[in-house]
Amino acid sequence: MRRIVVRKLVVGAALAVLTVTTPAAADGKLDKVFHLLEVNGARQGILTLTNQLLQSPDSPFNKPDPRLSEDMRKAIRDGFVEELQANWSAVLLEIAVALEGALSEDDVDAAIAFFSTPSGTHYAQALNGPQQQQQIGQAVKAFLTSPQFMQRVMTRAFAKLKYQPGGQLPAPN
Repeated sequence: MRRIVVRKLVVGAALAVLTVTTPAAADGKLDKVFHLLEVNGARQGILTLTNQLLQSPDSPFNKPDPRLSEDMRKAIRDGFVEELQANWSAVLLEIAVALEGALSEDDVDAAIAFFSTPSGTHYAQALNGPQQQQQIGQAVKAFLTSPQFMQRVMTRAFAKLKYQPGGQLPAPN
């Protein structure tokens, strides 16, 4: 309960500042976008992805670095989490402002309506759950690093460079 009240106060303060500086906030669209971030699970998804970043062995926070002791790496990790928590409302505000500019108010209303249904709730949970985020991340990583995908990337890059196999690459600009 306390967490919800504190979050609403922080978001409310951020919205008050934004209302003074952004005319679009006066119509309530930004409030709706904040609501959309809650009902579509985006907020939880961001937290899940951040947690996975911090725990991943591929994360810069976890890779051994001869210049840093384990205590220093832990302090950096902890500092990242603390800074994120301290600035969480600013992170949400950045996302909300970006979405506010990209979506019409009708789009936001329709998305809220969908994510407020049982199907929309189930979809958001399926997409944003920790296990699903991990599975999605692994699937995307596997796809993006597959030989087939990399071959298509190279084919596109060579076509843009007008490179023919066995030919010379153009000189850098």
